[in-house]
Amino acid sequence: MSILEQRYPERGRPASARETARYIADLSQGMAELARGSGLDVMAYLLELVRLEAEEAAQKLPSRPG
Repeated sequence: MSILEQRYPERGRPASARETARYIADLSQGMAELARGSGLDVMAYLLELVRLEAEEAAQKLPSRPG
């Protein structure tokens, strides 16, 4: 079982693109915090870009009914 499936076990189906983008945003935010705390500023910056892109994608993607 993938991490994404563990996050959405109640779905009983693969996660939608919107759910996946939101999950990527959450993960990248946590990883950016870890990187920043370890002095890996460039990596933290890049992970913040990933977070912003994922959040933007999640807003643009349609929600799947159900």
